[in-house]
Amino acid sequence: MSAAPETVTQRVASVRERVSRAAAAAGRDPGDIEIIAVTKNVAIPAMREAATAGLAAFGENRVQEFMVKADFFPKINWHIIGHLQSNKVKYIIGRCALVQSVDRESLAAEIDRRCRAQSMTQPVLVEVNIGREPQKSGVAPEALWALLDSMLEMPGVSVRGLMAIPPLGESARPWFARMRRLIDEAERRYPRAGLTTLSMGMSADFEQAIAEGATMIRVGSALFGPRSPQAGREG
Repeated sequence: MSAAPETVTQRVASVRERVSRAAAAAGRDPGDIEIIAVTKNVAIPAMREAATAGLAAFGENRVQEFMVKADFFPKINWHIIGHLQSNKVKYIIGRCALVQSVDRESLAAEIDRRCRAQSMTQPVLVEVNIGREPQKSGVAPEALWALLDSMLEMPGVSVRGLMAIPPLGESARPWFARMRRLIDEAERRYPRAGLTTLSMGMSADFEQAIAEGATMIRVGSALFGPRSPQAGREG
C-alpha cells in the first residue's frame, strides 16, 4: 500500500526545517530568512492551507493571476516576482508588498510616476541577470550601479535590495556568492539606502543561497508539489 502524499502543511514544516538547518550551518538566525511561497498555477485551497500553516508571503509571476488571487488573500504580503511590463504597473501599485523584478529604468520610472500620483511609495528589488543570459530579464551586473543611481533618486520607489535567478543546469552556489558580493558592494556604495534584502534560492538550492546570505527564498515545488519546467522563478 503506497504512502499518502504529503500535505501542504507537512511540506511547509519540511521547508522550515531545511531553512533552520541551513541557517544553523551558516551561523545565521533562521528568523532572518523569509520564505516566499510561489503560487503560480497553485489552486486556492492549497494556498489557503499554506497560509493556515503560517506562511505570510506569496509570490506571483503573472499580474493577471495575482489580481484574481489577491482578492482571496487580502491579508497576505504579495510579491510580484515575474517579468513586469510597464503597462501592468497600474494594476499592482498599492496591492503588493514588494516588486522583486524591476530590471530597467523605464519600469522604475513608471512605478515612481504612479506612486507619486497617489502619494505613496512602492518597495522594490532590482533583478540582476547574474549569468548574463540573453533569454532572461534582469539588469547586467555591470549596469547595476547606473540603474541604482537613477532609482535611488525616485521618491516613489523604495529600493530594498537585489534579486536573482542563477543559470539552470549549473552549480548555483558560485552565482549566489557573486550576488552576495554585489549586495555587499551596494551597501558600501549606498550606506544610507538600506539595501539589505537579497532574494535568491529556490526549492532545489535554497540551502546554498542561505549559506551565501539570502534573506528571501522563493519556494514553489517544495511546498506545493512538482511544478512545470516553465515555472521559471522557483524550483
